[in-house]
Formats: sequence, C-alpha cells, structure tokens
Amino acid sequence: METTIRTKASIAKQRLLRISRKLYWFGQSRFCTICHSNLRTFLPAGDPPRPNALCPVCYSVERHRMIWAFLSGRLFRRGLRHFRLLHIAPEWCLRSSLEKIAGIDYWTSSLNGAGTRIAADITKLPFDSDFFDGILCSHVLEHELNDQSAMKGFFRVLRPGGRAILQVPLELDREFTFEDPKIVSPEDRLRAFGQHDHVRRYGRDYPERLRSVGFDAKLIQCEEIVPGGTLKFGLDPSEPLCYCIKRH
Repeated sequence: METTIRTKASIAKQRLLRISRKLYWFGQSRFCTICHSNLRTFLPAGDPPRPNALCPVCYSVERHRMIWAFLSGRLFRRGLRHFRLLHIAPEWCLRSSLEKIAGIDYWTSSLNGAGTRIAADITKLPFDSDFFDGILCSHVLEHELNDQSAMKGFFRVLRPGGRAILQVPLELDREFTFEDPKIVSPEDRLRAFGQHDHVRRYGRDYPERLRSVGFDAKLIQCEEIVPGGTLKFGLDPSEPLCYCIKRH
C-alpha cells in the first residue's frame, strides 16, 4: 500500500511538472508531436549543440518526434488490435506515450533489464520466431560490435508482414559504413566514430545491410513524414527514418 501511494504521488508530481513546463515555454513557433506542446522554442542539444533540438516539456529530440509523427500518422491511425511491440532501450518520451495506446502489447527491453520488462542482448534475443508485430530500436546498433547478428535477430522475432523502425545516426555524405574492430579505446572511438561508445559510422549503404538479412528496408525523408513541418516540429532533415518490413 505504501509503495502504491508513493508511486501515485510520483506520477502526480511528474504531471504537475509537465504542466508547469508547458505553461512556461508556451508559444506558437514550435510544436512537439509527442507531448502536443505549443512552444516558443526548442532548445539546443548535443555535442556540439544542435539548434531547435530538445523539447523543454517531454525532453524529446528530433529523431523521437520524427518517429512519433510517423507512427501516429501511418500506423496507429489505422487502429490496433493486440499489436505486440518490442521497444529496445526505450526512451522515456516515447515509452510514456506508447504505454497509453489501447491495443498495444508493449514489451520493453534493455541489456541489463533495469526499468524494462525484460533483459536481453540484441544479438541473442530470447523470444520465439515470428513473435512481434513491430520493433522499435533507435540509436542502439551503432554501439553493437556485431550489428549483423542483431539485425538477423530482429528479422527472426518479427512476424511475416511485421514492421520495424531501426534508427541509427546516418551520414548521408558517406557512401559506405566505416568500422574497424581494432579501434577499441574510448578515446580512439571518439576520434574515429564521433562518440566514445560508438563502433562505426553508418553510411548510405545502411539499408542494404538490412536487406542482406532479409528486410525490405527504405529511408523515408522528414519532409515526406511531415510536409513543410521540419522547422516547426523540430525535425532534422539530415536523419531520415529507416523503415523495414518483413515480407510474407
């Protein structure tokens, strides 16, 4: 009983804080597709800082809002009936919205299982084949040494006709993905891959890497998802959405 009371109090506090942030940052210049906040600005985020990036209410960044705009416009609008979704390393802003959607059997997973439904290594997914209707995995594969094993695992556990969003930092001016397993120290990885815990830089061949394990994979540009809304919705036109289907 005491734990339940503390949990309810925490939820109420979070709601109150979100309302206060909505009021403080209210404006008409920007709109967050996830928390539905009208904002005067998005905040800088990242290193180096990206302008027009962070929602000051739900703390989403560009890729989160792009993913949500796509999901709500292309998939959820159709209505769902027991749609089993696997969300890898779930971001709070997306998770808090996905959990509210009727019809989703929502599974969250992380490597150590902290705060998620199940602990799982994405190269050794502990699920039956054809188990999920959808998979959401954003900015995880660039940390994984054996990304091909992870891609094969995603393909295996997705049912025929299932869909996946497998998002990575994508460098569209790079033709081929750059990786070197001999680069192991955090300092060297920072210099080579742009972040101390990244193990590659993905290029334009990323969809082909997904096709090699069986996916029908394509890149969808921000402008196609939200026509004319890149600035207002705080999207990054340099990072398209990677959308995959497991064909029957």
